[in-house]
Amino acid sequence: MSTTTYLAAATFPGGLADGELVQSAIAGRETCFEELVRRYQRPIAAYVYRMVGDYDSALDLTQEVFIKVYNSLARYRSEFKFSTWIYKIAHNAAIDHLRRHAVREQALTNGFDTDRREVSLKAGA
Repeated sequence: MSTTTYLAAATFPGGLADGELVQSAIAGRETCFEELVRRYQRPIAAYVYRMVGDYDSALDLTQEVFIKVYNSLARYRSEFKFSTWIYKIAHNAAIDHLRRHAVREQALTNGFDTDRREVSLKAGA
């Protein structure tokens, strides 16, 4: 990326492509990562919500996705589209969430089902 592109990224990151924003964010330009968050926060939250069906969980997972993305920027491979990469991270986070909650709900359900017993009550006994 040229010096002119870096200057443009510092002043107006909204005009850059995702890959350029990633490279600038890796170089330490926080405004470029903030632009990626602005671009993808709503679509990722909507995608995750459709998967998990709970608004609060979707917001929490979206935040986790962006933390994972930030911590993994250096591993992003530019031959792939950034949008594909971030949606895959979001998908995996939602699947992990569903697995964690399915096990907990199943354990609770099984616990209640095994404790049920019929007891006959006789009047006057």
